[in-house]
Amino acid sequence: MIDRLEFPEGSAYTFLERPEDPGKDPLTMEFEIAAGATAPPPHYHPNGQTETFEVTEGWFELLVDHEWKRVDAGESVDVPPGTRHTFRNESGAVTRVRNVHAPAHDFEEYMRSLHALASSTGATKPTNPVVAAKYIRLIKRFDSTIVLSDAPLRLAATAISGVAGLLRIEPPPPTR
Repeated sequence: MIDRLEFPEGSAYTFLERPEDPGKDPLTMEFEIAAGATAPPPHYHPNGQTETFEVTEGWFELLVDHEWKRVDAGESVDVPPGTRHTFRNESGAVTRVRNVHAPAHDFEEYMRSLHALASSTGATKPTNPVVAAKYIRLIKRFDSTIVLSDAPLRLAATAISGVAGLLRIEPPPPTR
């Protein structure tokens, strides 16, 4: 099984420690976030999952609720379950982050599916309506792991996902 997922915009995600029981044990990864990389939309984890970001090289910004915070090398931030968050790297260099999802739930499968979609389209963000529908279908497929936090986006995603399902627009299977 592939342990390192390299994305088209230069970011990479490496699985360091996998859970024995994803419903109880954490998943530990290293994020190598390219400068200016596409950020995930603001989201939360609905099933009691705490996410920890520990910057090991460089710096990045972390949105928690509605406040951006710069996190430098050597610093760590815990995002409590159900808390709106995302991140971005506007540092001008690659930032390395140790990331822990506790418990893991389906986060590894989500990342593998996201990688397959980004690899198949050559993009880490929607570039046209069909690609957008595939990204939305992917997020909706993992709604027990990741939920869009902003109500207008969540409502639009639900509508687009329904239409995409009727049109049989689906993301590719996960990267193995």
